[in-house]
Amino acid sequence: MPIELRDICKTFDNGLKALNHINLTIYQGELLVLVGPSGCGKSTLLRLLAGLDKPSSGDIVFAGEGVLNQAPQQRNVAMVFQNYALYPHKSVRENLLFPLVMQKLDKQAQQQRLNTVVQLLSLQSFLDQRPHQLSGGQKQRVAMGRALVREPRLFLLDEPLSNLDAKLRTQIRTEITALQKKINITTVYVTHDQVEAMTLGQRVAVLKDGELQQLDEPSVLYDKPATSFVANFIGNPGMNLIHATYNDQDMTAKIGQQYLSLKPCEMEYGESLHTSPGQELILGIRPEALNLNSKKAGLAVKVIAQENLGHENLIYIQFNDTGIQIESGDTIVARVKHEVQFEVGTDVHVTVDATKLHLFSKNGRRLSKL
Repeated sequence: MPIELRDICKTFDNGLKALNHINLTIYQGELLVLVGPSGCGKSTLLRLLAGLDKPSSGDIVFAGEGVLNQAPQQRNVAMVFQNYALYPHKSVRENLLFPLVMQKLDKQAQQQRLNTVVQLLSLQSFLDQRPHQLSGGQKQRVAMGRALVREPRLFLLDEPLSNLDAKLRTQIRTEITALQKKINITTVYVTHDQVEAMTLGQRVAVLKDGELQQLDEPSVLYDKPATSFVANFIGNPGMNLIHATYNDQDMTAKIGQQYLSLKPCEMEYGESLHTSPGQELILGIRPEALNLNSKKAGLAVKVIAQENLGHENLIYIQFNDTGIQIESGDTIVARVKHEVQFEVGTDVHVTVDATKLHLFSKNGRRLSKL
């Protein structure tokens, strides 16, 4: 059952435009993640799918059937919120059975569905406990169970792990991935955490200011971001973005008062590099594509800070050339092996693996072959 969002726009009564011409298809059985910063429109999109809100324009189609005139209960969509929304006076068993009682299923059918969900989520040991007796991870599993017991055709999760600590988030992420593969239910998962998005999603939709920036598999988002926003948002740390001017005669990019050859990029970007001599570019460089050295080879920089992550170090650096413009601040970051360390304040040099450069236009769109 594919689910289609066709040219969806949503403007609230106060004039806020939450979604702007969203078009995407969610495939049967896939886990699609919506990711983006706070206020980008991802939770609004989830509420539209659930039927809790209506779009200002556009259409939502389930398996070829428009559902805009259907009430939430008619859509057979189940939603899990970040605050669990469990009934505090009911036991886990009663919380799980509640939606089935409301559907007026017979006792035998209720018990069969309860047994299935209890086995799926390993809830056997605390069926008689109340929510206040459960840990955060247990509450989240109960909330998921209460949604799944309805056997919905669409499963929606709105930042379900945001209240859990880091270790528990990792554990529950793994459980959600395994569960989704087992039950093969179409799932849309909302998060602002790009690590969550990249590890959970079969495909990931990146939103910014109500607009869809890119919809792709996680590896494509990382390797070929469609915009400079996606490039910087996806990855931890994100991609370094440096302003430059293109010199058409010798295929170099002028960064401040220094030059970087773009010839290794010609196969990737083709004629798009030759269309506008002197055009302004944004060079995208992943932290792992930067190499630091003390041999005065490359661009002169100063070490501003260092983060030791055990298996690797992140070195934050600042260009000595104050004419170099960097998106989002005045530093860039290099990812180096754990044994590579520099004292804060040290003057070093940085070189770039030009085969790993990403090129964007001044307005942030990825350059590509024409």
